[in-house]
Amino acid sequence: AWLLDVHGAFLKGQFEDGEVLYMKVPQGFEKFYPGNVVLRLLTTIYGLKQAALAYWKETLKAFKFMKYTRSKADPCLQFKWTALGLVLWMSWVDDFFVTGHAKNVHADKEVMKKLFPCEDLGEVKEYVGCQVERDWDEPSIKLTQPVLLQSFQDEFDLSEIGNPVTPAVPGTSLSKTATVGELTPEAQSLYRKGTGKLLHLTRWTRPEIGNAVRELSRYMGGALVSHLKAMYRCMGYCRGTPTRGIKIKPNEKWDGNPNFKFKVKGRADSDYAKDVETRRSISGWLTFLCGAVITTKSKMMPIVALSVTE
Repeated sequence: AWLLDVHGAFLKGQFEDGEVLYMKVPQGFEKFYPGNVVLRLLTTIYGLKQAALAYWKETLKAFKFMKYTRSKADPCLQFKWTALGLVLWMSWVDDFFVTGHAKNVHADKEVMKKLFPCEDLGEVKEYVGCQVERDWDEPSIKLTQPVLLQSFQDEFDLSEIGNPVTPAVPGTSLSKTATVGELTPEAQSLYRKGTGKLLHLTRWTRPEIGNAVRELSRYMGGALVSHLKAMYRCMGYCRGTPTRGIKIKPNEKWDGNPNFKFKVKGRADSDYAKDVETRRSISGWLTFLCGAVITTKSKMMPIVALSVTE
């Protein structure tokens, strides 16, 4: 797997349908132009609402030129079958992630570097804030977020938290039934910041805190002191388990055959009317592809049910 970073991605887009835009001379460049001059944009620039979409369309043209097919399941995934096997490209804004047979990867990334000015970041060791550890013997891939965990220690006061063994107090749920203990605007801002970081951690590497963080995220607009303490507890749990993360370890090996039958399994569980305010139930589920977890979720149900079955 290889990474490429596109330089000045949003400067690569083109205007469509005869669109013409002008801008003032940027500050610091006035001495190069007369005083009565405006500049006409020949390509998109950062700050334009159409810049991201215009750049995205340019990437689609590039993949079409390279004879890739866009996945119907994921709009950010492009794939191509070759004599050496399958080649996959994933795009994340201005980052390209490519994997497949080494010869295909190196040949196609050189083509992409001619289409876009790219920095070759080499083999994947870190991606979208996640540290990537590969074990070729198992084989497996482990994802962790040590930089994000360190930010908990640097930006929040966890001195009185210790290292809880669970992300939340077992058998409890957060509520807003208390009439006192509202946070100051500054503390509320800190709460939103911390919960946002926990949401990002849950999304990528720590699904076991999903239910606790789901509850925290319900009070982004009016948290209480008890909610702030619950956020700190969840952070303390994550700080005390820094080596935990998602380990992707399939129990089968794909032989490259397009007719290979992948095995998909799922697990689900739910409580009954646990939320004290709405009396709604909470469900959680996981999906496995050949034994490797690929999706996780903790969600409050949209209805008030009269039974677990319903």
